[in-house]
Amino acid sequence: MTDAIIQTQKLTRHFDNGKVKAVRSISFEVNGGIHGFLGPNGAGKSTTIKMLVGAISRTAGDAKVFGYRAGSVAANAQLGYLPEHPHFYEGMTLRDYLIFMGRLGGMPRSEASKKAMELAEWLDLIDAFDRNISDFSAGMKQKAGFAQALIHEPNLVIFDEPTANLDAIGRAHILDNVKKLSGELGITVFISSHVLSEIDKVADAVTIINKGKIVLDDDIKTLKEIFSGNRYIIRAPRIDLLLDELKKRKLIGQIWNEEPGQIEITPSDEGLLRKEIPRIFTELDMWLDEFKRREISLEDVFMIAVSQEDDSDE
Repeated sequence: MTDAIIQTQKLTRHFDNGKVKAVRSISFEVNGGIHGFLGPNGAGKSTTIKMLVGAISRTAGDAKVFGYRAGSVAANAQLGYLPEHPHFYEGMTLRDYLIFMGRLGGMPRSEASKKAMELAEWLDLIDAFDRNISDFSAGMKQKAGFAQALIHEPNLVIFDEPTANLDAIGRAHILDNVKKLSGELGITVFISSHVLSEIDKVADAVTIINKGKIVLDDDIKTLKEIFSGNRYIIRAPRIDLLLDELKKRKLIGQIWNEEPGQIEITPSDEGLLRKEIPRIFTELDMWLDEFKRREISLEDVFMIAVSQEDDSDE
């Protein structure tokens, strides 16, 4: 069996007798930590997730979870799942619902009862523990779905939009718990979200999908380094003098932005630029306000990657 937590090989899903190609031969691996799964609306994210949990069949290709066929009893015993729109047995209280879900996962009733209370406390739902879920707000139902995904103590959790319907405080709480799942409990998290800033804060790696195809698949640090374009921002009072000196020393590969008091450049030799900058400012007797590598967010990476893919299709 493979060592990968999740592994897909040319995974494909078509609808409407092949007219709608929702997922197009995608291959990727998840090897632990927190792995983001991103894409525009209609990119194929939820369809892929549904194939991973066995909610729908695949048209072609293969998917495995802990080396077991995705959707099999053996695979699903290892994972917890929070769908984008969770549904509940709304005649049940939260206590009864979580115990019931734990029992479905093979837990003894006493163990399920203990775990249900722990999760209710962890998610600030203990005051609603014996209330009917049908009386819950949308945000509370989202937390209840989060709890049911964890009730049987899985080794992998798959979250599809876990912070939907939550306010800012609720989102921050869920994201903190996602980090704890991975960092403290060693649970692998596969998480899909439209809120890229949230994924940027918690994920180690991402797979970006667009129009059913993978456009990027790597750890976030590497992607940011690649898409930053090795650009540097320099701020100083006389940027014209600095620019002349940099050109004279052939330290500029490309100028991306030039405005009063600031330039953004790609150096011809990064190491040499970093070495020469203090020397240049000393010789010019000029104050350096700022010298830093351009920071790029996951949202920047996402927008560039998706726009490039869209352009290639035109």
